[in-house]
Amino acid sequence: MSIKAVATHLHVGWDMIKDMLKAHLQRRAKRRSWKKVCRIAIDEISVRKGHRYMTVVLNLDTGEVLYTAGGKDHTCLKAFFSRLKRSGAKLKAIAVDMSPAYRKAIELYAPKRVLVIHDRFHVVSNMNKVVKSVFRSEQKRLEGEGKNLIKGAMHLLLYAQETLAEKPKKQARLDTILALNEPLNRVYLLKEDLRLFWEQSSKKEARAFIKNWVTEARSLKMGQLTRMANTIEKRIKNILAWYDYPISTGPLEGTNNKIKVLKRVAYGYRDMEFFGLRVLFIREAKVLLTGA
Repeated sequence: MSIKAVATHLHVGWDMIKDMLKAHLQRRAKRRSWKKVCRIAIDEISVRKGHRYMTVVLNLDTGEVLYTAGGKDHTCLKAFFSRLKRSGAKLKAIAVDMSPAYRKAIELYAPKRVLVIHDRFHVVSNMNKVVKSVFRSEQKRLEGEGKNLIKGAMHLLLYAQETLAEKPKKQARLDTILALNEPLNRVYLLKEDLRLFWEQSSKKEARAFIKNWVTEARSLKMGQLTRMANTIEKRIKNILAWYDYPISTGPLEGTNNKIKVLKRVAYGYRDMEFFGLRVLFIREAKVLLTGA
């Protein structure tokens, strides 16, 4: 039942029902205990056009959204870590992307011995951006030479090899493109090799693997690839930490999809504090009053 429907049924204003629900959610949020919080994921979601974001923190052990805040700079997490400290929680690990803002927040406010894991989703996503950049550069170069061999083929480069194995026509086209373009071929193979990092049998083997990958990436002397290699080398401790705590922001990506649905159903939210409260109880969304 929507807020509007309840307001109509009771012959009161829509905003009165919304304010009642908001106050109820505020009371429930304050009563929540964080004492057993051990592993969390942090990520942002776009909530409005014009680069408006919300930071979301998820309890990876329960699937519960713990905290939301407008924006994605380091200050938006200060209140979260302050409350976490007061709760007496023994936080062990954080799954997070390589965002400088979130890294700064963790350095400033998080418990000093917490393990920070940069998971495969964001590392591979960053590598895919490199592939796209090289593709665009090669496409521009070829068009300047009056050629058009790779136009419209970017999506093929982003497929995983095992996925393409089930699509023989796409595999054949990709093989043709890679055979005709050495830079794309080298970057594609490095992209696929990087995905093997998370399949090593031990942390020691993973360390050797990623160091070799960085060396090979640099040897190609491509600006975009060199920057990616430098980033991985700089954050290698946090990437290798996956072998100590194999957690990721994957569950949070699923929650973010639910948040997007909540936003669409309500046709956007004018009161972002209320929206944040709704997100805290997103797992109960089907039984809560809907509407902006």
